[in-house]
Formats: sequence, structure tokens, C-alpha cells
Amino acid sequence: VIAGDLDVIAGDMDIIAGDLDVIAGDMDIIAGDLDVIAGDMDIIAGDLDVIAGDMDIIAGDLDVIAGDMDIIAGDMDSVAGDMDSIAG
Repeated sequence: VIAGDLDVIAGDMDIIAGDLDVIAGDMDIIAGDLDVIAGDMDIIAGDLDVIAGDMDIIAGDLDVIAGDMDIIAGDMDSVAGDMDSIAG
């Protein structure tokens, strides 16, 4: 997290029986906010792999308000620049 805020308010960010791998500088948050308000961001029995610079948030906001972002028994792979949010 570079020059940004990563806040979790009244929510859960649990990783249960899963892998969260970051390879080659992935999942970077640069000058942006990643807020979770009154929501769950649980990863249960699943893999969240980021390979080669994916899931980058550059100068943008990624807010989750009163919602669920659960990954249950599944794979969420991002390969080669997918799921990027630039200035949005």
C-alpha cells in the first residue's frame, strides 16, 4: 500500500483455509483508497492468486459499502493485467 488508505470499518476480512498469493508485485494500491464499510470480505477455502501485476488500483477508489465480497470454495485468478482499475 503506497500513499493510500486501506480501511476496514465494521467488517470482516478473514482468510479461512485458503491461499492468498502475491507474485511479482501484485495487488498494489497506489494513491488510492480501499474501504470496506459494514461488509464482509471473506475468502473461505479458496485461492486468490495474482500473477504479473494484476488487480492493481492506481489513483482510484474501490469501495464496498454494506455488501458482501465472499469467495467460497472457488478460484479467483487474475493473469496478465486483468481486473485493473486506473483512475476510476
